[in-house]
Formats: sequence, structure tokens, C-alpha cells
Amino acid sequence: MSCNKEEVVQGRVVHVVEETKQQQQQQQQQQAASEVSEEEARALEDAQREKEAGNELYGLGRTLEAVDHYDKAVELLAPFAEHKKAELAVYYSNRAACHLVLSKCVFGPNWRCALTRSACAATRRAWPT
Repeated sequence: MSCNKEEVVQGRVVHVVEETKQQQQQQQQQQAASEVSEEEARALEDAQREKEAGNELYGLGRTLEAVDHYDKAVELLAPFAEHKKAELAVYYSNRAACHLVLSKCVFGPNWRCALTRSACAATRRAWPT
């Protein structure tokens, strides 16, 4: 197979143009991802502040107020639930602990951590570490 100079040059130009298009698409995707992650980061930061406020209130025995802060934390991260499952699990678990203290055990069957806390509270055993 032989190809003339013109075909080689055209092939390289096409290849370079395709690479440039791919790079532009990647940059656009990265920019869109960074915008989402900035929004996620702000939401996570705000949710963490709410959780810390809830933890402080819980420690002071102001459990009902702590529930409100955990609710706000969940609300802030709800739009990013697919990416923030671990954080949401902590907020739900903390809220469940408050409800146990308030004797309002309201949680679903898939909330293992909350159910474990409930079992520990019922049997007066220490929370597993």
C-alpha cells in the first residue's frame, strides 16, 4: 500500500481536528463537573455546619432542636444524594438517635445504623465502634 504525501497530510489534519474536538468536549465536561462539584462542596460544607450544630445541641440535651439541624443537613444534601450517601447516612443516623431519645422511633427497615442504635438502646449495650 502506498499513499501519496497529500493523503498523509490530510489524514494528519483530520486526526488533529478530531483530537482537538475531543479535547474541547473533555474541557466542557470538566467545567460542567467542576460547577456541580462547587455547588456540592458548598452544600456539603453547609450540611456539615448543620450537623455540628445538631451535635452540639444533642450534647447539651436540646434534642428536639438538634433534630431540626439534622433535618436541614439532609435537606441540603438531598439533591446530591447519589454522590453523598455516606454523609446522608450519618445525618439520618444522628437524627434517629435523637428520635430514640425523644421516643419517636421513626425510621425505615433499611436504616441499619438506626436500627442498631435502637437495639443497643433497648438492651442498654454500648454502641459498637
